[in-house]
Amino acid sequence: MLSVQMLTSLALLSALLMKYAASVVNNYRVRKQMPPGPPGLPLLGNIFQLTRSPWLRFVEWKDHYGSIFSLNLAGQPTVVINDFTTAADLLDRRSHIYSSRPRFIVANEILTGNMILSFMEYGPLWRKMRRAAHEAFNIRSSQSNRRLQEKGSVVLASSLLEDSSQWEEILQRSTASTVLCAIYDQAATEMGLDAIGGRVGEMLKRLSNACLPGRYLVEYFPMILHLPDMLAKWKREGKEFFKKDTIMFEGLMDSVRMKMNAGETRACLATALIEDEKNYDLGAQKKSLASRNYCDDWYNGYLIPKGTLVIWNTWGMNRDPKYFPDYEEFRPERYLDDAGQLSEPIPDTHAQGHFTYGSGKRYAEPLLM
Repeated sequence: MLSVQMLTSLALLSALLMKYAASVVNNYRVRKQMPPGPPGLPLLGNIFQLTRSPWLRFVEWKDHYGSIFSLNLAGQPTVVINDFTTAADLLDRRSHIYSSRPRFIVANEILTGNMILSFMEYGPLWRKMRRAAHEAFNIRSSQSNRRLQEKGSVVLASSLLEDSSQWEEILQRSTASTVLCAIYDQAATEMGLDAIGGRVGEMLKRLSNACLPGRYLVEYFPMILHLPDMLAKWKREGKEFFKKDTIMFEGLMDSVRMKMNAGETRACLATALIEDEKNYDLGAQKKSLASRNYCDDWYNGYLIPKGTLVIWNTWGMNRDPKYFPDYEEFRPERYLDDAGQLSEPIPDTHAQGHFTYGSGKRYAEPLLM
């Protein structure tokens, strides 16, 4: 005769199995209504089909499934966009649905301590940060940075002429240095800013890698985050990077405060934040608790369920043979017409001819620089 304890255990197991079966049936029903996509493994889906360069795999799948397709990344429904029109339809024209962000455990929580605007969930704190960035990077301030841009261009051209084999590293360092000058009002020769620009470039590369789908399993199995640091090398190293980066940026802010006290600084993002810190309420804060504003959506007859991770494949979009038949060639003049003027921009690209700076409410403010 079965004991009461065994009967209770069997009842609990039966309930769990029924719940799991219902979940499988519901997920299958939802998946059938989503855009088509490659088949995957049970439970894990397509997570192990992603390479270390997922944008290349996305282009392969685009050729087979179309410009919009879906994936299952260990239970996380995911939609990948590969053309300008679809990206504009969803991310621009329906930005009220697609303005939030996934959690980004490694990039947002470990590497940057929930303090980077690009990774914040859509909510009050994001809006305050966005407003501060807009005031520092509007058209008026971008005009005041013209001489800075010209000087940076000369340094960049000189560096490329000296050693063009390192062009990628040179471009990253130049971009980071220019942005740092605009944010912290530091000349390129001050405080070893070129070296700091190199460090910022390395930080940006770490963040980009951390955001790649499939790079860290903790993004799909958050319970891994609770492992002790000694058992999680990625977590231990991430905290160390965050500590070093924080010291670097605090040093830059201290330099701006000293210049402000001496009356020697010009308007920049750092001065705006320091002067209006009370208005923006941007002091040390815990992670924003604003919920994602996703909801079920339909596009071209396909369901994009609430909570779906939406990825736009910028690499593939900017190499669309429809608009860039010779995309492998370095040919800036492709953006000019026969008269040497800017040609008609590609539709749905914010008149830029590409989709590099994002979209909707997440459109990059530094573009004005």
